[in-house]
Amino acid sequence: MDFKGKLKIRAQSFNTKHVQKLSAKNVTIVTNSDEHQVVLEYKIRNPQLWSEFTPSLYKLSVTLLSSDKNASDHKSVDFGMREFKPNGTRFAINGQAVFLRGTTECCIFPLTGYPPADAESWEKVLQTCKDYGLNHVRFHSYCPPEAAFIAADKLGIYFHVECSSWPNQASSIGDGGPADNSFMMRVTELLKNMGIIRRSVCLHPVMNPEGETGMNTWRNL
Repeated sequence: MDFKGKLKIRAQSFNTKHVQKLSAKNVTIVTNSDEHQVVLEYKIRNPQLWSEFTPSLYKLSVTLLSSDKNASDHKSVDFGMREFKPNGTRFAINGQAVFLRGTTECCIFPLTGYPPADAESWEKVLQTCKDYGLNHVRFHSYCPPEAAFIAADKLGIYFHVECSSWPNQASSIGDGGPADNSFMMRVTELLKNMGIIRRSVCLHPVMNPEGETGMNTWRNL
């Protein structure tokens, strides 16, 4: 399939008091293949960093338009930028020490029997946490729906997400058994689908507390 056209990429900040509008970048695309990968660099100078105090986000829009204007496609994705890492015996967000004031969310939703799948409902849950002075939620042995991450990104909540297991009783990890492959698959999927663009994903232990031997094995992976 022959194709000739333009690829346009543009980003703009939102969820912030000061909107940053970046210039668009246009790239000419010429290919005769059904599959064509484009790798380009798009610089965001002086980015507005995400944190609990300033949960700044960006919307990246990509538009593909053929020269004859008979073929077009559009994709947009929301993302944020931040650095969350250990700093001595504490954690730091964008170089500033942070104290995690959190609660545990054990997937307890008695009225429905399952967690909400819309961002509005999660905003209500997480805003309640913020109203009580909390900035952190641990999801005990489970990963919430994507809607929870969308709400947390908007409100500035740090998430601690775990795989769905409690391997310190009937099962174990770090011994080369089936659980190891299962956990690796789940961790990879979460980081691939949420960890790249969802800034609220700050902590991702493999699971609920495990024996020291198993955890030492996973630390070396």
